[in-house]
Amino acid sequence: MLSTEDSHLRRFTDELVGRHGCHTVILYGSRARGDFGPESDYDLAGIRSDGAEFRIGESRDGVYLDAFVYPESAFANPESDAKHLRFIGGKILLDRDGFGARLMDRLAARLARGPKKLSADELRAQFTWVRKTLARARRGDIEGDFRRVWLLHELLEFAFDARGEWYRGPKESFRHLATIDPRVHALYAEALKPGAPFAATETFVAHLLENLSEPHHD
Repeated sequence: MLSTEDSHLRRFTDELVGRHGCHTVILYGSRARGDFGPESDYDLAGIRSDGAEFRIGESRDGVYLDAFVYPESAFANPESDAKHLRFIGGKILLDRDGFGARLMDRLAARLARGPKKLSADELRAQFTWVRKTLARARRGDIEGDFRRVWLLHELLEFAFDARGEWYRGPKESFRHLATIDPRVHALYAEALKPGAPFAATETFVAHLLENLSEPHHD
């Protein structure tokens, strides 16, 4: 049952139920965890018996709605559960016949099993891509600058892939990285600062790679 004093959240939930026929509504992300700011999205998942899957991404009354509407069939195959792990930690606002509770239990079990491990070949290819992209970023032209930004973006997920851990999005991943490797987190922060020298990126990449297990050919 929905219980909230948030008028925006109540209105969005009513829309998912009344207009789109959702029987289950889950609030997830920062507004569910409680670490949101005034600019944070209302991340919602609405589940209905059938129909098309679609997304609503809009600014309304000064707040952002990012809602996904799913048919029940979107969750029929447990193999797809990894796509929905962002719901974990969410709040079930509406739940018919326990569908949402069962889904959240299943997702928690999938999270506990961990991600599919990258093969040694896949992991070697990622390490090679990092070094290659860093070298190309040294050009100092527009393409090089683009590759530097691209590299810094991709390295957050890479840091978790290489450790065999789930990547849970930037906010949770940066928080976890600060716990498991404070030095890498600090160097990453320096490299990401506007106007940071290229040397900051080089230092960060070097330290990150040194602290990850790179597979070698037999």
